[in-house]
Amino acid sequence: MRHRAGITGNVADRTDLTSQTAMRNFIHKERTVEFAFEEHRAWDVRRWGVAVEALSRPIYGVEVYEDGTVSRKVAQQRVFEEKMYLYPVPEEEVWKTGIANNPGWE
Repeated sequence: MRHRAGITGNVADRTDLTSQTAMRNFIHKERTVEFAFEEHRAWDVRRWGVAVEALSRPIYGVEVYEDGTVSRKVAQQRVFEEKMYLYPVPEEEVWKTGIANNPGWE
């Protein structure tokens, strides 16, 4: 697949990917780049268990002034808490079945 896409080099020849951690970091970075605009990242970071660090960052934008100067500003504060790894059970289902809600959503 990599050769068909025009990517040269073989992953097996890399000397820096000798540990499990290094290989996982490499794979995570590859998936981030490869699927950049295909909306896989949010699910990947949840599966990898790093969503709290990856998705709890502010979103930045720019503000352009009339005189042509540009400044960076926080456009939106994002929050991802540990409880968000699991969705809450809908309230109607809790009422009908008496099932307990997921941790953090009580």
